[in-house]
Amino acid sequence: MADEATPEVPQHNCMNFSIRRHPREVLDQMNEYRLSGKLCDIVLRAEDDSFPAHRVVLSAASEYFNGMFCNNMAECQLKEVPLFGVSAGTLRTIVEFAYTSEVDNYCSIITSAKDVAFVCLSVC
Repeated sequence: MADEATPEVPQHNCMNFSIRRHPREVLDQMNEYRLSGKLCDIVLRAEDDSFPAHRVVLSAASEYFNGMFCNNMAECQLKEVPLFGVSAGTLRTIVEFAYTSEVDNYCSIITSAKDVAFVCLSVC
């Protein structure tokens, strides 16, 4: 029942409602798009790996990416952004977290002090 539409107190002769599962379902769909390469507008690169993604999802999930994509930085115009000082494994986890809000085995992704700083900047 928690996932059902929830009516709110009528205001101005209108009935308002919310569907609690909606945000999760939208993010799940965005992740499906990412995994299938649909509508991706940025490719992040770390080491020899590439990570297609959506700027809007990364920016909403991370101050680091918000600063990169929403403040007229050079990366705003690029289709691919190489990231230095972060391992591919850490970047993979950060991107997955942006779409799923889950991290499996968080400690195993930290491979260097630079990764720790990048993770904190990205998801804290």
